[in-house]
Amino acid sequence: MTIHNQINQINPSTTNGFVSNDSYEFYGRHLMLNFMNCKFNLEEHQKLKANMIYAIEKVGATILSSVEHKFNPQGITILFLLSESHASIHTYPEHNSCFLDIFTCGREIDVKPFGEILKELWM
Repeated sequence: MTIHNQINQINPSTTNGFVSNDSYEFYGRHLMLNFMNCKFNLEEHQKLKANMIYAIEKVGATILSSVEHKFNPQGITILFLLSESHASIHTYPEHNSCFLDIFTCGREIDVKPFGEILKELWM
């Protein structure tokens, strides 16, 4: 089992080149993950989507819509448009691996549990 993750917290008030607005804090959280050697069948499209929805809702994000594509001969990409921004998965079943990410604007949502939930379900 291999899991790589990266969390980026974007706060341009400390970054050169961004315009600061004192009435709004421009801040976001981005969690990027890759899961390798998944025990979950990454070709189970509906279950995969249901697990993603579950994890997104558990962190408190609001799903507005989704789009998905099943590749031939294998692999699935699902993108979720969130009120807060987006979440996605790109699967590589031939390697039992996938890439995931979730980005949320603002400080209200902690994105870390998104990865923890899916790790528990798939690893």
